Amino acid sequence: ALDEIGEKNLDFALLCRKQSQMILARKYLTRCANNGNGVAMFHLGFAFLRGGWGLNLDLKSATEWFKKSGDYGYGAG
Repeated sequence: ALDEIGEKNLDFALLCRKQSQMILARKYLTRCANNGNGVAMFHLGFAFLRGGWGLNLDLKSATEWFKKSGDYGYGAG
């Protein structure tokens, strides 16, 4: 389960992304992922898989983040 601060940081990252503030969005998304937020890890994996959030396509990083996401109990199944 996400803690309240983690949820707010992830919500902020998603809001920044919607507003095309990619540098700030990536900063908060990466911060959440590095602090054990499985949902953020999944978003980061998907970003590397598709080249989203202003990131370059990187299948190795995508795989690593998807694996970490699964380790934290979050994943596509």
